[in-house]
Amino acid sequence: MEERTSYLLERIARSSDEAAYRELYYTYYPALFRFANTLLHEEQLAEEVVSDVFINLWKGRESLNSIRNLRVYMFVAVKNLCHRTLSRMGRMSDLLEEEVTMIETGRMDMPDERMISKELGQAFDRAVASLPERCRLIFRLVREEGLRYREISIILNISQKTIEAQMTIATKRILQAMGDLTHQPSRTHRFSSKKDKND
Repeated sequence: MEERTSYLLERIARSSDEAAYRELYYTYYPALFRFANTLLHEEQLAEEVVSDVFINLWKGRESLNSIRNLRVYMFVAVKNLCHRTLSRMGRMSDLLEEEVTMIETGRMDMPDERMISKELGQAFDRAVASLPERCRLIFRLVREEGLRYREISIILNISQKTIEAQMTIATKRILQAMGDLTHQPSRTHRFSSKKDKND
């Protein structure tokens, strides 16, 4: 991935290669859009911000070889432009909200198992949504976007120890929420007991 990115940056910087630029765009756009939408809570604004960042990247293409970590560079650029956008709109005090992707579950064959997996997914969603805003954002950047602590530290301008502490809080709260659900009596057990009584 990094080698391919370096190659694309070189092609764009040296030859203004539009095909390389498009590949870079389609590679990074989804994650950057999710990040922007997390900060702005408005898809159209998020699209505009990310598009502007890519436009600026193209305008300054001759200096792209000086970028050491493109992923971090792009996330920081999106964050800064989001903050300027919110400031211009008088919305810097808005809380960070996000929709958390449902937890991925394997294919289940039994109806009861599908129901339980759905409940676990919903419990996961609720647990993540209930996290403090900064904690929730960090959790998503780590788990969904696959960013390293060092990269997030640069993007959000916070220490790696802070990130580690926030991830510990997030993990404990989510595990507790999931544990509360899994410790409930199973539907199968309740149905079986009712059936036995009727017999």
